[in-house]
Amino acid sequence: MKTVLVVFTGTGNTLKVARDLAAALPEETEIIRLSHRSFPEEIRADKVIILYPVYCFGLPAMVHGWLGLVRFPDNPLVYGVATYGGLLCAAGRMLKKRIQTRGFRFSGHFAVHMPGNCVSAYDIAALEKRNKMFAKEAETVEKIAEVIGAGRKSGVRSNLGWLGRLMTGRVYPAFMKDVHRSAKRYEVTNACTGCKLCTEVCPAGNIWMEDARPVFGERCEGCYACLHLCPVACIQDGPKTASRARYHQPEVQVDELTVYSIN
Repeated sequence: MKTVLVVFTGTGNTLKVARDLAAALPEETEIIRLSHRSFPEEIRADKVIILYPVYCFGLPAMVHGWLGLVRFPDNPLVYGVATYGGLLCAAGRMLKKRIQTRGFRFSGHFAVHMPGNCVSAYDIAALEKRNKMFAKEAETVEKIAEVIGAGRKSGVRSNLGWLGRLMTGRVYPAFMKDVHRSAKRYEVTNACTGCKLCTEVCPAGNIWMEDARPVFGERCEGCYACLHLCPVACIQDGPKTASRARYHQPEVQVDELTVYSIN
């Protein structure tokens, strides 16, 4: 029996959960990261687990698009696992609908609370609070592994009920309309050293270098990998990010988040 974990990650939270879940499952596992370099059109497995961060109460654009194209010839059980820093709202319901619309066997959805990284809206959680989240993550993943490992079905976790569905319905369409162009508003300060790391960690391939400076295209996913992983914090999104801390999951190394790494 084989289980494939398909992961979209920016600053490492979802990759950390995927690795922990893969280690806890009793069967053979494989982790595939979605990016412009890895966009599988067919996956053969007994179970497929789709792991993603919640963006504006819904799915990352790349995950949403991929689900409209991928084929699962072996009719696997399909699960979803969301990481979220703020509100989950109806993201799980969205994934369920997307999976069932394709005729796949939706089998359950889970959620793991992790530190949020949207520093244009809020500051990074304090270290003590982050550590509590990490401890809880380990417990949550073990419980998820018990369900998926046994091939059991599970419901969809959401929060705020009808209000959460309303928030997803109002906010997510605006996100999808503008997200690919969102990096056009980013600013690069003179602290930039031209190291090119931002071009390597961008899962969308949306950044390239001109005259030793990053240039942003119109394929942004809004993951903030470039902003958080820049070694000199020279990428800014609005007036507040310069004074706010940067974050990446501490057990995931920066070089493991480049699109050239395997997992």
